Parts: sequence; structure tokens; C-alpha cells
Amino acid sequence: IDQIGRERQEIAKTEQLDRDFNQAMQTGSSFAQQKDYMQALASYQKALGLKPDNKLATDKIAEVNQAIVAVENDKKYLQAIQLADQALATNDFEKAKMQYKEAIKFKATETYPKNKLAEISVAEANELKFEGLLSQGAKEFSDAAYDNALTTYNEALSIKPQNQEVQKRIADIQNIKKQQ
Repeated sequence: IDQIGRERQEIAKTEQLDRDFNQAMQTGSSFAQQKDYMQALASYQKALGLKPDNKLATDKIAEVNQAIVAVENDKKYLQAIQLADQALATNDFEKAKMQYKEAIKFKATETYPKNKLAEISVAEANELKFEGLLSQGAKEFSDAAYDNALTTYNEALSIKPQNQEVQKRIADIQNIKKQQ
């Protein structure tokens, strides 16, 4: 009779363990669906504590850990993009490039930071060309080669149409040419 009683206790204990395990797994799934990954992780770890060799609990813990990493990467990506966009808005190309490259580390397949890096390259090339044209125009102006200087400054103006320095130089050259 004692043997039967012990067996019944063991069966009851096993059934309770199964109920607790299933409850922890269901709770973990519910939290995971709600994207509350930390709570899901705690529930799955509780289930694994009840049944240490359970593959399903181990797999769910791995899935939740991947989701947590993905969420963290999303946050870091968005932060890098925000900092890069702010730097780009102030024409701080070096900082913007650094932050867009940082964003790519977190989401290598995203095209936005890659497109922005390409835009920065074009902007930097245009800036170099603009600066070169300003120098060339200034030299031509000082050499009294006004037609050449006018052409050079107009080319510079095509890169930066709102540049007042270039607009003033063009107006100066036109006034000089009128007086000749």
C-alpha cells in the first residue's frame, strides 16, 4: 500500500511539474507575442529550470535572445541615423559619414545610410570642385582675364547657385566689362 501511495505521489508530482512547465511555456509565448522579451525570457528560463533538458524551452530562450539583440540593434541603428542626419544638416560631413557607417554595422542591408554616404561623397566632390573654381576664378580675375573668370565663376555658381560671394564676383566682372 505504501508503494502504491508513493507511486501516486510521484505521478502527481510529475503531472504538477508538467502543468507548471506548460504554464511557464505558455506565459513565455504570450510575452513573446507582445514583444515583452525580458518577461518571455524569464518564463522560458523558469520552464527550463523545471525541465533542464527540454529542447523546446532551450530553443525558445535562443529565439528570445535573438529578438532582444535585434531590438537593441534597431535602437543603435536609429540612434546612429539620427546623429548622422543631424550632422549632415549642419554639413559636418565627417561626423555624418562616421555615424552612417556605424548604422550600417547594425543593419548592413539598409539602403538609407548607403545612399546618404553616396550623397556625401557627391557633396564633398562638389565642394572640392567649387573651391577649385573659386581659386581659379580669383587668379583669372587678378590676371585681368575677365572672360575666363566670368566663365569660371558661372561654373562655380552652377554648383552653389545661392553663393553670394560668387554672385558678387560675377557682378563685379560685368561692371568692369561695361566700363571697358
